[in-house]
Amino acid sequence: MENKRIPSELVNQIISNSNIVEIISEFISLSKKGNNYIGLCPFHEDSSPSFTISPQKQIFKCFPCGASGNVISFLEKIKNWNFIQSLEFLAQKQGIEFDFTSFKNDDKTKYYSQETVELVDILSIANYFYKVEVLKSTSANEYLKKRKLDDLNIREKFDIGYAPKNKIVDYLKKLGYDSNLMLKAGLINSELNELFWDRITFGIRNEYGDLVGFSGRTLDSSSTSKYVNSPATHLFNKSKILYNFNNAKDNINSKKEVIIVEGFMDAIALDKAGIHNVVALMGTALTKEHLNLIKRNKVILFLDNDTAGIEATLRTLKLLLENGFSASVINNTYLKDADEILNNYGKETLIDLINNNQVSSVNFIYEKLKAKHKVDQIQDYESFSKFIQILQAYINLFNDEQKEYISSLLSKEFNYSLKYQLKENQNIYHEIPQKQNIDFRNTQWYRNKIELLANQNRLSLLIRAMSNQYILEIIKATNDVSLLFTKPDSIKNLYEYTIQLNEVKDPNEIYKMIYPELNIMLNSIDYNDEINAKIIKEYVNDTVLEANKLSSFTIPLQPYAIEQVAEWEKYKNILYAGANANAVPPFIQDQISLLINKYKNRKLIFKNNK
Repeated sequence: MENKRIPSELVNQIISNSNIVEIISEFISLSKKGNNYIGLCPFHEDSSPSFTISPQKQIFKCFPCGASGNVISFLEKIKNWNFIQSLEFLAQKQGIEFDFTSFKNDDKTKYYSQETVELVDILSIANYFYKVEVLKSTSANEYLKKRKLDDLNIREKFDIGYAPKNKIVDYLKKLGYDSNLMLKAGLINSELNELFWDRITFGIRNEYGDLVGFSGRTLDSSSTSKYVNSPATHLFNKSKILYNFNNAKDNINSKKEVIIVEGFMDAIALDKAGIHNVVALMGTALTKEHLNLIKRNKVILFLDNDTAGIEATLRTLKLLLENGFSASVINNTYLKDADEILNNYGKETLIDLINNNQVSSVNFIYEKLKAKHKVDQIQDYESFSKFIQILQAYINLFNDEQKEYISSLLSKEFNYSLKYQLKENQNIYHEIPQKQNIDFRNTQWYRNKIELLANQNRLSLLIRAMSNQYILEIIKATNDVSLLFTKPDSIKNLYEYTIQLNEVKDPNEIYKMIYPELNIMLNSIDYNDEINAKIIKEYVNDTVLEANKLSSFTIPLQPYAIEQVAEWEKYKNILYAGANANAVPPFIQDQISLLINKYKNRKLIFKNNK
């Protein structure tokens, strides 16, 4: 039967109504220059903008490489489409409903050239071969059963098969396919060796549902290459394909949101749990080409929760914000991937996590950057400044409501005033204040540090009380002092131990009995935390005053108070002399070692005067 022809009136209407600048800007960045637009040419290595678009003539031209044409030519070249596929893409953009499939005998040729159709065919045959072979392999079926992939419907939906050793080449040759086509399809390497063997295969389909590549998962637990993917081919490019998009696209469009996970198993796990609007990355970062597939939908990120996964999530959120996407992140409290959660806790837990444990992109960015730069530990001004600078790159991408929200968080937690202008006025700016403008005493940093130093002093006094009953009696009898030992739990536990041990006279026995609890206490405080000079300068005077008050409240405690005053005066002199805070020896680490050694083999400091 002869191919039909698309009415020329329709072709002209679609092309003339297309805005070439708008279409091309979806693929490359453009800037206006006079009456034209320019950008880096996508068809050759271009270091300076040589790609020119004329809106008036509706054509493009690159003088160095010679690429030129209209909007159809551009789509054919950049997407490797033929005329009908490019025309259908533009028609969909314009909301024109037309059945383009009826104009070709072979459905596939509406999208592909003859060579590409041959590649699709050989890959489809290879996929069929792998899916038959998996039924024959005991080891493959045992593995799939272990991974809870023994459901035949799941295997069929996700093209799960098995590649045995040294069989696919002979099988395809018997069907008349040559090695050159196998190489182009990514089934063998340049040495004509099979790429997939003794591996579970996952078929990878493009947005149209055609199989374009494979990923093979080894059955050998000792193998260093857990997964092997098809190489980049005429059909397969990981930066342009989202795994499972062909299955998920209708659900994505219906729900107006898409869940993005790391790998195949996570996508399959969510689908098994009844969540069908999910796609997976394939060992690559999210790209603008991926975004073209999911545009106009909210994005929910469910990536790994380790350090690398958090960094990937931050980068992905930045790309999404730059391109106008609304996004949120799954707060994965289980610290496991979706497949593990499904198999260990059940689908109800996984569904609940997806539906009820989302955090906004703004909160995720703020909290993760704050943790990354350790600003809660107030290391120094420079780390806070770095945190603000990096956060600002995201703030510039936020909408007005999000900017105001971040500003309120910074003000509440750090007494920091973020200066910016709303988007009605596009001159967005910010200022990082001078160092003297940051009042650390009103920040959570300062309060955290004060609590840490207070715990160190509590512990110091408590260790002394362990070997001196009279000090202990004074602590117990003085309400303001005894209240100091009611928190945290580690201090409270040690205090209770100390009361129980007040009849024990042998210091060695005391140390032996309290050491386990003391060790927990020692490990619970970050003794290597840098003592920040700015905080100490604000705090040291108050500490000295409190120590002086302590010296007058009871005579037997005078030696301790005097020692504390001297200790803090030493730090004060060092810090005010301008020494680097890092040079100050960690207070509690040295003091604890000194006190433990002192009390292990010595007599009581004070005589019990009772």
